[in-house]
Amino acid sequence: MLYRGFDLPSERQSEIANANPYFLERAERCRKETGSLPNFVIVDFYFIGDVFDVVDSLSGIASAK
Repeated sequence: MLYRGFDLPSERQSEIANANPYFLERAERCRKETGSLPNFVIVDFYFIGDVFDVVDSLSGIASAK
């Protein structure tokens, strides 16, 4: 989640944060630092970007696209 001033969610920032490979790389960084993938992912504006594709990838589910 990336925020602009006043801690308000930003749809424009979500285009970056929710996009693959940025989102996937952040989850993989968690795996490297902690030894396991996150149990939950939290995003703003789930309908923006590649959220479902990244989560499917992290879960070992092939994309339907």
